[in-house]
Amino acid sequence: MAREVGGTTISAGTLFVIGLILFLFPEPATSTLGVFLMALGVLLYFMSW
Repeated sequence: MAREVGGTTISAGTLFVIGLILFLFPEPATSTLGVFLMALGVLLYFMSW
């Protein structure tokens, strides 16, 4: 399922993959942002389910 966010369409899977990629970088800021995006992707997935 895709969700319209700020004029663009972002799917929950896309958010999860981007979050996972950011999580794998050793920088603490990107890891934190990655965890946030993964959680948001999972939340959107279950909301659309």
